[in-house]
Amino acid sequence: MYHAINKGYKITEMTQNGGVEARVFNVFARALNLVTKEGQLVGILNYQHQGPNNIIVPGLDNSANFIRAGQYALITPELISVPEANFFVNIDNVNVWPKPILPKSPLANMEERQRSVLMAVETTLGLGKDHGFAILLPHLLSKGGGDLGNNTKPNSILEDSVKGSTITHALTCLGLLRKSLVETCPFEKMEKAVQGLVGLGRGLTPQGDDFLTGFILTFIYYSRAINIQSQWVLALTRKVVEAAENRTTKVSEHQIRDAANGEADETTSKAAISMLWGMECLKKRIIDLTHQGSSSGSDLITGICLASEWLHYLTKPRGTI
Repeated sequence: MYHAINKGYKITEMTQNGGVEARVFNVFARALNLVTKEGQLVGILNYQHQGPNNIIVPGLDNSANFIRAGQYALITPELISVPEANFFVNIDNVNVWPKPILPKSPLANMEERQRSVLMAVETTLGLGKDHGFAILLPHLLSKGGGDLGNNTKPNSILEDSVKGSTITHALTCLGLLRKSLVETCPFEKMEKAVQGLVGLGRGLTPQGDDFLTGFILTFIYYSRAINIQSQWVLALTRKVVEAAENRTTKVSEHQIRDAANGEADETTSKAAISMLWGMECLKKRIIDLTHQGSSSGSDLITGICLASEWLHYLTKPRGTI
């Protein structure tokens, strides 16, 4: 039997009335996902990646297990079991990762956010990783790419045909998304942008979905902090969630639904909060997030940065720049 050391707060919520039936959704060397009858995804991981639905289990090694997709699973307050595979995880009396609480201190002002965004872009592009959508930031930010030096490498968006076509398509969609925010009749452009971005790219969480996760989460946090309900944010969130039902992976759909509720894994949440509140730890949070996946971290950062740059449009009259 394995023993968990941490579980997300949603695990406690979903089992408060007893056991929940599920199925094994997919299996990796150091992780597996279960999906409940209600469509909730539960991640069981042997590495620290705290999240609302994640359970951290040191020593988990699925190469030694007989777990297969489709097998029956049961989640109770004390135990997770996949009986057919003789797989059991004790989750009783373990630490519960709590829902992040937004700071009560004042938000950073627009100038402070712009400086934070610039630092985040320089940090992300300065690391030797797959930059993903982050390569587009110098072309999308209001200050342009002039202050970003040689790290921008704009020609790299065409380095190979597959990546080039994805990035070029994303640039078009992000242009439509911005127009939908600043123009008087935005929703047709918003619809085209959403349809183009959801499911765009490869992997368990495609690039377009990671971008939208960071983007929506930042707008949700900001709206809650200043206590406003933006019709644009509500419409965007609804359209992205609806599109995710048919256009992307189950893992990505779940991630987007969480973001729409203001929920995300610990690393993403901390990066977005640090950006919005101008915290001194922002650079560390950005670096931590870049370690997530191949380009997932960079794509999440792109969403956080672009949302932070565009927040002031929420309080401007439509049609102004």
